[in-house]
Amino acid sequence: MKTKISRDLRGAWQGQSYVPLENNRAIRVGTIKTHSGAIVSSATVVNMESMGFSYMPFSDYSKRLIVSNVRATEKAITEQHTKAIEMVADIMPEIAAFYAAKEEAA
Repeated sequence: MKTKISRDLRGAWQGQSYVPLENNRAIRVGTIKTHSGAIVSSATVVNMESMGFSYMPFSDYSKRLIVSNVRATEKAITEQHTKAIEMVADIMPEIAAFYAAKEEAA
């Protein structure tokens, strides 16, 4: 797993990690400051492609993991992102069930 804590184009701190899965997929865990000022950590399953990653809304799994209303400092982003990564093991059964239901419906 790769984790990166950095500043975005606006200068706000953000966290990003990718947890590899089967079938050329990965869980992207992202922690950002939203326009409302809240810090949001979410998990999204993305498809790995030769030029990067792709995500299809409503077709790929996505879930908000943590929302907090604290100042978005490097320390706050890092701490919340670390907690979100720790939650990945808990959502693995949800992800498996989501894609099993999707395949069954096809």
